[in-house]
Amino acid sequence: MNSGLVVSAVDPKDLFAQIGIPRGTLILSINGGQINSVGDMIAALNSASNGIARFECLSPEGSRIVFNLSMGHNTNAMLNKIQHQEMAACDLK
Repeated sequence: MNSGLVVSAVDPKDLFAQIGIPRGTLILSINGGQINSVGDMIAALNSASNGIARFECLSPEGSRIVFNLSMGHNTNAMLNKIQHQEMAACDLK
């Protein structure tokens, strides 16, 4: 696999822990858009028109999994937190 973003760390208080994405998960796409960088992830979350982000991933064991995130009305605060936290918690595959 030559694309995707690996979740290399999960803090109990961060976004990945909130929606159940474990360490070692490969994020392939969000709302159908391919994810290859933290910037791609932020852009996809910014463009979630209905406030729902659907993460399509590969688990550390290799099975396909889907996580849904409801952005709510705190979207800007959540995106700022993601940008600062998740940059340190993701690696390019």
